[in-house]
Amino acid sequence: MSDAAREKIASLDSETSFFRGGDFMFAKDHAFLILAHEDELMLTRLVNRLASVGQVFVHIDGKTDISRWQFNDENCTVLRRRVPVFWGTWSIVEATMLLMEEALSESTIDRFTLISGTHYPIVSNEVLAQKARSSGNVIAARMAPNMADGSRPVSEYERRYLRTRRPNGSWAKVKNGLANRIPWQGPLDWESVCPATGMRAGSAYWSLQRDAAEYLFTQIRLSGPLVTYFHKVVCSDEKVFATLFGEYSNGVHNEGTTYVKWDRKPKPNPEPITQPDIEKAIGLDQYWFARKFHSYEPTILDWLDNH
Repeated sequence: MSDAAREKIASLDSETSFFRGGDFMFAKDHAFLILAHEDELMLTRLVNRLASVGQVFVHIDGKTDISRWQFNDENCTVLRRRVPVFWGTWSIVEATMLLMEEALSESTIDRFTLISGTHYPIVSNEVLAQKARSSGNVIAARMAPNMADGSRPVSEYERRYLRTRRPNGSWAKVKNGLANRIPWQGPLDWESVCPATGMRAGSAYWSLQRDAAEYLFTQIRLSGPLVTYFHKVVCSDEKVFATLFGEYSNGVHNEGTTYVKWDRKPKPNPEPITQPDIEKAIGLDQYWFARKFHSYEPTILDWLDNH
């Protein structure tokens, strides 16, 4: 450890929640909440990286066989309660709530950072810890529907979305098409449940301070008309947390913690990250992580660790 790092540790107040672990400062008050479903090696690498910065909580898709998955780090908690997760459905919110519930039960935790198993930090551990200490709530909560970039059309808020194993498959299109053509059902009335602060949407990944996390958790658990409505729409995880945060703060936030490279043809999907993409993201000096990464492409992860 450098002399500068030692001096920084020594300067910390004795009542703070930092202590020296290995070559870094572990923060008892920062929880990383990870939603994972595949690629054990990638998840293991991510956990090993983050467990030196804060406490790690992992939810692995209930459909995944994890009998051979092992995490030996004492700072990592793998949830025993798991739910099957399906793209675009409320099940993602259910899994997130299990993570939040587990982390909120520890009174020392003041920050909750949600990521996926394909995330990876694009800043050093020291910078990541500094950002966590100096930032407020970091969440994309832009006004919706009909965002300035043309995303989130009104139809997303009027159409019901039903679970399928292959969301882009033919059966998914037929099933959801039929569900939205039942004559007596009609479109979803999103305006009747829209809060005074408006609907919001953005990245599904965020970093929240405890008061905000407790507010969102409580409102979802209460399951009022607004939350019940979000059970029925596509990508509710990208809408419900942002909308409830809008109620909490009444502010518009444009970006979250995560850089993503989008392929918008034929429909938006995250593309694999390249080194030039990461250099661009680092240059913006606003992102903590990027996605998607995979264990079968370790070169870029090695470059990040050595950057």
